[in-house]
Amino acid sequence: MGANWKLWQAYRELYTNALDEGGGVALIENVDDYGGRLGDICVCVIGDEFVKIYEQHAKYFLNAPALAQSFRMRCVEKIADSDNVVYYKTMYTGTKLDKPTHFTYDYTTTVELTEDRTIADTWSLRHHISHLWLEHMSYDFLIQHLPAIANEKMYENQLSADYCTPSDDFNRACAYLNQHHRSMPLWARDAYNRSRPFDEQVEHFKPNRWQRTQLKRAIAILHYNGSMIDPATITTCASLPEDVIGLYKNGTIYITKEAFERGFLTLLGTLYEEYTHLTTGYEDGTNRLQNLLVDKVANLMQQVYEMDKDTETEGSE
Repeated sequence: MGANWKLWQAYRELYTNALDEGGGVALIENVDDYGGRLGDICVCVIGDEFVKIYEQHAKYFLNAPALAQSFRMRCVEKIADSDNVVYYKTMYTGTKLDKPTHFTYDYTTTVELTEDRTIADTWSLRHHISHLWLEHMSYDFLIQHLPAIANEKMYENQLSADYCTPSDDFNRACAYLNQHHRSMPLWARDAYNRSRPFDEQVEHFKPNRWQRTQLKRAIAILHYNGSMIDPATITTCASLPEDVIGLYKNGTIYITKEAFERGFLTLLGTLYEEYTHLTTGYEDGTNRLQNLLVDKVANLMQQVYEMDKDTETEGSE
């Protein structure tokens, strides 16, 4: 075991074994004097290189209080020579993150390790650190440290709010930073925005004269065809999530600038689709919505066909 370990890995193994037996580590000048004590079991290692590892003991075994802690992980003040490694129960694992970190992170619960004591599941690291930031840091702490990780060179700048529920403290801190025009990473801003009422998330805009004319015309056509859309339910906005150009949500139809820019038929079709969501409750990608739209198209084709046939009959007479 450990045939391919580096020297610091051997030191870590011997020290943790000693801890398991209630012992520790010491640097001594005379092995004979120390090892002769009754009842002592000593593992003696000789060599200047091993002494150098011992002198870096604070790097390989954390002795720092937690600044914030979740049920699986804590963060401590950044250990300057930690190599951006994630620790396991205060033990240096050698599992390095790909960018400099603002804090040093330490697993406090059991996670799977490899034979050489590195962390086996590196895919979950980002999620676990994100969870610590989003759900387990205090309001004042976040106000202090979120601006520091807005730098794209920092590892924490690339965290993710997926599968996390921002705490009230997190949302309040982001609101404060936003109000005072202070920096925060994009993932934090996105998480905060998603927590707000949807109408506050979108940037409203006032249509110009041409856009108002197009909108009025589209509403008139919908009314003529039996779709009695209420203009009061329509809100124009600069953009929408996932780059959609129209969206129905909470009794409101949102129409983006791009819907106008793509042309009148796009605007008309978008309004009709969102009005359909409003009146039926059908969701995108469902058979019920598909059937409703297909029925509408079939009805229009029948109208066109019958009007054309009537025109032909009138012409022959």
